[in-house]
Amino acid sequence: MTLIHRPQKPRRCRNAVTDVENSFRVSPSTSPTTKAKSSHLFSTWIPLRHWRIWSQRRLVFVAAYVVVVLMLIGLCFPNYWTGSNTLSPQQIFDLQHMFPAHINTSNSDEMESIVNPAHLLSNKERLKGITELHLAENITVPKFWNPPAFGSYEGGVREFLGNRGKRLITPAEASAIGSFYDDKQTIFVAVTSYRDPECRPTVESVFARAKHPERIRVAVVDQRSRNELDPSCQPPDESLCQISSDITLCRYVDQIDYIEYDSIMMSGPIFARHIANRMYRGEYFALQVDSHVRFVVDWDQDIIDQWESIGNEMAVISTYMTDISDLDPVTNKSRTSVRSIMCDFEYEWNSGGMSHIKFNKQPNGKPRVKDSPMLHPFWAAGFSFSRGHFVV
Repeated sequence: MTLIHRPQKPRRCRNAVTDVENSFRVSPSTSPTTKAKSSHLFSTWIPLRHWRIWSQRRLVFVAAYVVVVLMLIGLCFPNYWTGSNTLSPQQIFDLQHMFPAHINTSNSDEMESIVNPAHLLSNKERLKGITELHLAENITVPKFWNPPAFGSYEGGVREFLGNRGKRLITPAEASAIGSFYDDKQTIFVAVTSYRDPECRPTVESVFARAKHPERIRVAVVDQRSRNELDPSCQPPDESLCQISSDITLCRYVDQIDYIEYDSIMMSGPIFARHIANRMYRGEYFALQVDSHVRFVVDWDQDIIDQWESIGNEMAVISTYMTDISDLDPVTNKSRTSVRSIMCDFEYEWNSGGMSHIKFNKQPNGKPRVKDSPMLHPFWAAGFSFSRGHFVV
């Protein structure tokens, strides 16, 4: 056999002794056994150029494998990465057509007992000196809205919507909240009254001045002193409506939920508004308003148009309302072109060194932004309009 020697292109030997690319040389004095082991060891070594090619191919293979795995996870568990919860089309349809959903305060299944904050915060000895009424440790309130559609979630609708605030809700989740009536977005109006004689006229103006009153549901939390015969905000009963059919609320009595508490049992507006939020039942929008308000004509469509002009699902429209004298008594339209600028506040300090914000009378001014509500840093509890999931 003739051996051909090519000095211009030396052959790369895989023998560990003669491999020029091997940085670990085996000396000639190495024993045969050692040579054999070394030769076997380095015969599996890959040259640097080949190693790079093989590494690149391996990376491509691993990347393709990872992509396939992620695609399979996405197909099998569509909510795995986004954290989004979904309902079936039928469940969403049922939620969107459950208006009006009412609360039966006489049904124990729809009510629950919670700790009464008035009992926790009150001075028991001082209370005994001014009243003989026993301030109960617990108080019965409506249960939060949690329809059967969310039964597959351990925490109900609150787990569905961001898992109780652990993450932001997704557009898909937000779109599942909100009922319709005659293809119109419904509005939940929460009114809390503390011995306020203006409560009933407020509720009347909610319906009388709305462009589409049929899509509105009002929840009233009435805090009255029964001993002093405070005026009631309770809607008229059937017998009264038969006598005086021209009463405004008689036409919409089926769209009002009412609950009453003795004023001595309550502990301020925050807890009363908490109870009102418990009366929400899946409406598309939610409005929280004071009990001494007069609405302008077509207020419902106007406020929805303003909200939609913002282009933000999480937007909340809130303001300090102007004086009732700015309302035209004939047209029921606003006669003012200014609005409150929510900026005037100060910190108040108590004896314990804790501070809280106190809002002063807000200045009025003409808005510089014409085509959308103006962004401001504060929220007013006396008027707050948002999507219904804000309440949940």
